[in-house]
Amino acid sequence: MKRIQRVALLALTVVAVFLILITRTGKPPDSLLNLRDFHYTIQQPSCGSLGVNPLVVILVHSAPGNLRKRQTIRETWASWRRHTRVVFLVGLSQGHQEAIEHEANVFGDVVQGSFVDSYRNLTYKHAMALKWGSEECPQARYVFKADDDIFINIPALCDFLEAPPSQHEIFCTHLLANPVLRNEASAWYVSPEEYPNETYPHYCSGCGIIYPQSILERLQMAFKEIPFFWIDDVFVSGIARQKASVAIHEIDRYVLQTPQAGDIVSGKLSEGLLDGILYSNEISEHILRHLWHKTQLRALDGQSTPP
Repeated sequence: MKRIQRVALLALTVVAVFLILITRTGKPPDSLLNLRDFHYTIQQPSCGSLGVNPLVVILVHSAPGNLRKRQTIRETWASWRRHTRVVFLVGLSQGHQEAIEHEANVFGDVVQGSFVDSYRNLTYKHAMALKWGSEECPQARYVFKADDDIFINIPALCDFLEAPPSQHEIFCTHLLANPVLRNEASAWYVSPEEYPNETYPHYCSGCGIIYPQSILERLQMAFKEIPFFWIDDVFVSGIARQKASVAIHEIDRYVLQTPQAGDIVSGKLSEGLLDGILYSNEISEHILRHLWHKTQLRALDGQSTPP
C-alpha cells in the first residue's frame, strides 16, 4: 500500500510540475537533445508574427560578453536587411545576464536558451539554432549558422541562394576524416568513452554552415537517435548529418581566407576578389568594417557579380 502511495505521489508531482510549466510559458515543457526542460529565457517574435519571409535567417553563435562583436555585425552586414533576418544566440551567463536582457530589449535580435553558455555546451547552441530556425522562421528557405567573428557578403550570399546547386545538401567548407585527439593536454581532447572511433566523419567548419530548411527536420530526428557529443560541428554536421543521410556540398572557393581579407583591406589584393565571396571568418572588427564598406559600395554601384 505504501509503495502504491509513493508512486501516486510521484505521479502527482510530475503532473504538478508539468502544469506549472504550462501556466508560466503557455505551452508544455520542451526539450533540446538531452535537456528535457529546455526553454527560451529570452525569445524574439517569430518570422510569421513579424510578417517577414526572409530568404535566409542567419543565426549567430555569440558569447554573452561579446557585445562589441555583435554591435559590429549590426552596424555592417546585418544592416542589409533585404531577404535576411539576423538573430544572435547565447546561453545563460550570471555575470552578463542583466546586460544581455537590456541588449535584447533594445535591439530585438538576441535569443537565449536555458543552458549555461560554455565551451562544452556549444552543441546545445548549435541544436538551438536549427530548432529556432525551423520552428520560429520556417518561412526562410535557409538557415545560416555563423560565428560572431565572421564577415558575410550578404548581396553575394542572396544571389547564391536564389539559385543554389542543391536544395538537399549542407553548404560549407568541410573537413575530411579528421583524427580524434587523444592528447589529454589538448583543449580538443576526446576520451574513447566519449567517442570510440579514431577519426570523425566528414563534417563542416563551424564558422559558417548553410542548412536548407528542407533538411532541418531530418537532422533533428537524427539528434534523437545518437548520443550527445560536445564538439558541436562534429555532432551536427558530421554524426547527425551522416545518420540523416545528408550530403555536404563543398564551397571552399567561395570562402575568403583570413590573410587575404587583410590584404584586400591594405590594398595588396584587388577588392574585386570580394565579388564571388560568400563569407570570411576570424575577421577583426577593423577589417570587417572595411570589407563591408567595399562590398556595399560595389553592390550599390552594380560592380559586383554573383558567384
